[in-house]
Amino acid sequence: MADASPQRRSHWPIAILSSASAAINLFLPLVLVRVLTPSDIGLFKQFFLYLSIMPAFALSSGIMSGLSFWAGQPREQKVEIQSSGFLILIVGVILSLLCLAASAPLGRVLRWDLSCALFFSAAIVASIASTFFEEAAIATGRIWAGAFFNAGFEVARAASILVSVYISPSVESVFIAHLAVSLLKTASGYIYAWYLGLVRFVLKPEAVKAVLNYSLPVSVAWVFGVFVSSADQLILSRTITPIDFAFYSIGCLSLAPLFILEHSITRVLIPQMAEAFAQKNLDRALALYRDAVENLALLLIPATTGLVIFAQPIIELLFTPTYSAASDYLRVFAVSYLFLIIPYDSVPRARGQATWILKTFMAFSAISVALAVLLIPPFGPWGAMASFLCAGGGMRVFAVWYIKRDTKSQITRFLPVSSIALFSLLSGILALLSVLAASLFSTQRLWFLICGPMFGVIYIFFAVPVASRDQRRRKQKLHVLMVSQGLTLGGIERMILSLSRALQTRGKFRVSVLAYDQDPQHRGVTLLPEFEKENIPVEVFKKPARFSPEVSLKLVCYIFKHDVDILHCHDLGGLIYGSIAKVCSLWRVRLVMTQHSFIHLQDIPKTSVYERVFTRFADRLVVVSSDVQEVYGTLGLKNLKLDVIENGIDSSVRPPLSHEARTSVRELLFETVVSSTESQRLRSLSDTLWILYMARLYPKKGQEHAIALWNLLTPEIRGQCALVFVGPESLEGQEKLLQGIIAKSEMPERIVVLGGSSAPERWLHACDVFLSCSEYEGMPLGPLEAVVNAVPTILSDIPGHQFLSEYAVLFPLIAPEQGARRLSNTVAQLDQDGSFLFEQAEERTKQLRERYSLEDMTRRYEAIYTELD
Repeated sequence: MADASPQRRSHWPIAILSSASAAINLFLPLVLVRVLTPSDIGLFKQFFLYLSIMPAFALSSGIMSGLSFWAGQPREQKVEIQSSGFLILIVGVILSLLCLAASAPLGRVLRWDLSCALFFSAAIVASIASTFFEEAAIATGRIWAGAFFNAGFEVARAASILVSVYISPSVESVFIAHLAVSLLKTASGYIYAWYLGLVRFVLKPEAVKAVLNYSLPVSVAWVFGVFVSSADQLILSRTITPIDFAFYSIGCLSLAPLFILEHSITRVLIPQMAEAFAQKNLDRALALYRDAVENLALLLIPATTGLVIFAQPIIELLFTPTYSAASDYLRVFAVSYLFLIIPYDSVPRARGQATWILKTFMAFSAISVALAVLLIPPFGPWGAMASFLCAGGGMRVFAVWYIKRDTKSQITRFLPVSSIALFSLLSGILALLSVLAASLFSTQRLWFLICGPMFGVIYIFFAVPVASRDQRRRKQKLHVLMVSQGLTLGGIERMILSLSRALQTRGKFRVSVLAYDQDPQHRGVTLLPEFEKENIPVEVFKKPARFSPEVSLKLVCYIFKHDVDILHCHDLGGLIYGSIAKVCSLWRVRLVMTQHSFIHLQDIPKTSVYERVFTRFADRLVVVSSDVQEVYGTLGLKNLKLDVIENGIDSSVRPPLSHEARTSVRELLFETVVSSTESQRLRSLSDTLWILYMARLYPKKGQEHAIALWNLLTPEIRGQCALVFVGPESLEGQEKLLQGIIAKSEMPERIVVLGGSSAPERWLHACDVFLSCSEYEGMPLGPLEAVVNAVPTILSDIPGHQFLSEYAVLFPLIAPEQGARRLSNTVAQLDQDGSFLFEQAEERTKQLRERYSLEDMTRRYEAIYTELD
């Protein structure tokens, strides 16, 4: 059964890529002030201030915010999303054309020249519509596409402006560069959105009505929101001198990365909460809100603390010591960043309660304006600051009260009170230590440059693991991602299938699989259908030859997109890619490695270096046998903590206990499993004794030794038997090589090569003897399954087979005649009284079935996952 909880989309791709572009744009004014005149800088600030509020006054902001609401509904609201995109474009074009037509009077009102008014009018359409693709892509789950698109164009815009002012240092150059890139972004976004089906240039009345019913109240609310956030500066600018206003506005330092963090989290949060509310899953909705608040508090609390204690050196570094007095305003203004911790309108937006949003913004815009009018005349800038903080803080308090009342929940259900207290305590202690250390430095700047990074590193070191652990504990299910080279029909892949299926049915884990060297088109000879039957999500792709950084990139994307908690790798390649992904995801995941075999050390000696290096990145290391465990000592890794977990098998089905019963199974096998051209030849041998050799076609798997044993049998014994090879070709050319050896063997017509099978247990119930002449094994699944299924088993005497020495017949590979003799004796016994031999094998292996049970293996892996949580 599929997980009932919808997968969570991560906000981190948005935050990371948006922060990267914001970092460049943050330095843009710092460069321009050194190139342009003060009057040009003033015009620059005014130009982009008015552009930033145009979406609100064009009433398009509500349409844009509605994208998250429509994407989170239980049915696919594609028509509403498509109509929203077209409406936004229409509004932008109409308003831009109107302003172009009235550019002359517009310039006189704003005290701009005509060229500036024309640039502004042309840029309006981009200010309104350029973010549609990003918002629509993120709302519909295409998080990386939306984040990359926005980040790329923002970097291009900043770079174009810098290049243009370098060539021609004037404010007109800035406007031209911005206009060109923003219009290109708008056009590209709509073309890409049309390609993905996110927009269609047709308006359906029903969809338009639904969009407007939701968006108009929200859009009007955004208009009032402008006054909530800017009433202090709008009124203050008319009551104090320009110089005093410059100090105040600089003290109200806007840090784009903090707003990007808040915006990126809420953009992912709202569609997820809308989905949870639509499914009437209140617990999940509140858990999502709580995790979002915790993620915001994790970074905003230390950021606010740092701004308070390091205000003076920050202002002096950014704006020169001339403006150091603005640091007093910054220390108080920094408190407003704590307001961002509470996403005040996320719950009503997720529930489609646009009226509440409108009423709230109207009320608090009136409060903000009233406070500013009352407090600014007697107190000046400090009165403006007080009105701004009171209005913003009051809105968050009211939002918390509303959520508590609307959901009938305790505050601790949707606010991480203990985490907020912990982050505040840790930030306070570090702030106190930083202030005490200030006297040790000769200048404020040196103090900030040394203590600031130390503050951040120490805080992250202690706070991030606590937050990650708490969020994992609150999750209903941990997400385990199995990482495998492929999903062919070998023992490792079947173990992954068995473990994934067992974990999924236990209900405590959400399991998915990523295979990085598997051709998606080759479904008939893989376990893909079996995973799909169990509703286990699988992502497969074919990596390029040799080491591929693309695999690690895909892993990182998968970790963030699907909220993975544990990476479980099953081969050296997976360990290497998983280790890189763990580091690149900032240790977001825990890494478990199961070492099944060290055959790669014999084939490629240099891999021993990789084992020594990348094993250190694993949080838990599991080996499937003591023989594999001993190899780590030879690699110089003697102090590793290793868990020995043998591969488990499902032995719930009782095997046939006679040759006749096994023969009856074969007819079903012909119909449902065998699909090769040799199936008819095998059907003609259905009455003979089948000697099954089940292993992948790969060097050192021993198929050539099996044919050597076959050649040493007497003609009479060979005439009673058929040698059946079942297993996928894991190295190109191996099947052709095997067929060449068979062509030169004795009685080749009685040797059949059938390829892989997704149902090995059916072959074990159909065969009479199991044979393995492998040169190396870690903990082989095939021989163990054969023994448990009461099949007389003959194995090569190698360390990997020793654990079955009490239940199977072993022979040395250097003495094939011994193997042939023991195989002949087994065939003779089966001919005399096969039923007794099968029953004796079943009775003898009861203890083995209990020791190597799938239930025990699953329980032990479950314990490891839980300990890492």
